[in-house]
Amino acid sequence: MSKTLEEIITSPSLVREQWLSPELAVREVLAFERRFGAKHLMLACHAALPLILTPELVNLIHLNFLEEEQIPWIAEVDFLLSPLCRPIDEGLYEVEPSVREVLLVELENQFGFERPFGLAKFLELYLAHTSGLKLRSEIIRTQRWIAQAYLDPDQLVEDMTNLLESSLSEEDNLLCLPEQIQLTTTLELLAEPLERTNYQEEYQYLVSNLRVLAQLIYGNEQKFKQTIKQAPSQEKIVKIALPVLSPLILKRLINEEEEEASNVFITEENLQDNETNLSLLFQEIEEFNIEEIQTKWNLEKLYTDLSFAKQQLTLGKEKELAQVEKQYLHGLLVLDIKFLRLLAFESRWSQISKDILQEFGLAKGKKMHEIAIILDNSDINLLYRYIEYITSQPNNTLNSWRSVVILLQDADYKKSHFTKLRTKIKKTDAEILEASLRDLGFIVKTDAEVRGSAGMRFNADIVAVLEGKCDLGWILNTYGSFDLVVDVWGVSKKYNQTELINSIHHKLIEKLLHSHSSAQSP
Repeated sequence: MSKTLEEIITSPSLVREQWLSPELAVREVLAFERRFGAKHLMLACHAALPLILTPELVNLIHLNFLEEEQIPWIAEVDFLLSPLCRPIDEGLYEVEPSVREVLLVELENQFGFERPFGLAKFLELYLAHTSGLKLRSEIIRTQRWIAQAYLDPDQLVEDMTNLLESSLSEEDNLLCLPEQIQLTTTLELLAEPLERTNYQEEYQYLVSNLRVLAQLIYGNEQKFKQTIKQAPSQEKIVKIALPVLSPLILKRLINEEEEEASNVFITEENLQDNETNLSLLFQEIEEFNIEEIQTKWNLEKLYTDLSFAKQQLTLGKEKELAQVEKQYLHGLLVLDIKFLRLLAFESRWSQISKDILQEFGLAKGKKMHEIAIILDNSDINLLYRYIEYITSQPNNTLNSWRSVVILLQDADYKKSHFTKLRTKIKKTDAEILEASLRDLGFIVKTDAEVRGSAGMRFNADIVAVLEGKCDLGWILNTYGSFDLVVDVWGVSKKYNQTELINSIHHKLIEKLLHSHSSAQSP
């Protein structure tokens, strides 16, 4: 990375390079509207503001802001399962950031400048008084910042600046990494409402520091530092940066003595020079994580497919993955479990926080950092070529561990989980739901197990048995209505889920209307 400080401060953040391009985001939103219609888009525009969503939160936004618009409840499901959102945990979804920006522009176009403020006030109340408290602390903080950006941007600029400087003052960079990641990403998400702050000078200070910090976190930190130190006009660079950068960031960039004294990680060169230590490092990480890897990933299928790719790319000279290649693969998947969610963008809010570091052990957390350095090294380029092959990526485009897990997940190597979605089907409609399912040709069971991929099971009150290895299930909740339980990715392998759920919904409405009409007849 050869950019100087001046270029980084005045250019868009590296964070945005991880998002969809604005053009592609617009196309995704237009495709969603063409497929589902204007009312679905209306709900999507409102639900986009909190960024991180649960089915319950989408349902509450629907009821509080759009109840008079006659938007069908299935729109909530369609939005969460559409390409506009991505699942990041069980029952938890994230709106793609560029898509979110497009939706919020459309929200203001349709409903005026005040509607985002109304949603922000609702989100603030939701977090204070409802089940928002069940969410992880990182998500709650992000959503509070989103609300505050509209309601009190001056205070938010001050709070974010204080958190940034506090994190920079930490002696151990790994411990403060969660806060820095959250700051760099959230500031970009809130760029539009924060531009309204009265603290413009403080806001620009925050933007400049976080853009440089993003370069350190997501770019090649060592190369970036070396570029700054070797720049012939380093004094000029520092002079330009001093008014807008924290002295702590400048110190981290240009103070070699402190860097050498405080470097607690094994260097890339030392690791490469000692194969025994390298193997022991991977074995130690595997020892603590292999069971979790096996739980989350279909390892046998990965081994098989990667071995096949290896055979194809070596023209049959190699038959199986070498042990060291399996170790590298495990390292990549460990980074997903413990580190990738923090450093990349698969799920930027489920991060390695201080609590996880304490549980996992700070020393092992640092070893994971060492593995991250190794896995960005050219020595594993062949493994990257195999991964490109099995995920249908162009040759020689994958050169960093940060994209690997996302590609493998999209290619269905990661095991699925059940998602629970709120419906408006009442307890009294249970028999009509069962009859509707039978009319559509499904085998219906009551008080039975819903099948999911990888042998998963979930008990439900009503089950529609589907072709393949997965089913649909409905469970009665405490509100007297049914929640739909589904292995989203498993069902999608055999069915178009939107069409499937819509057909059930339409049949149910038809039978409910017929039942109501019969009850009214003399």
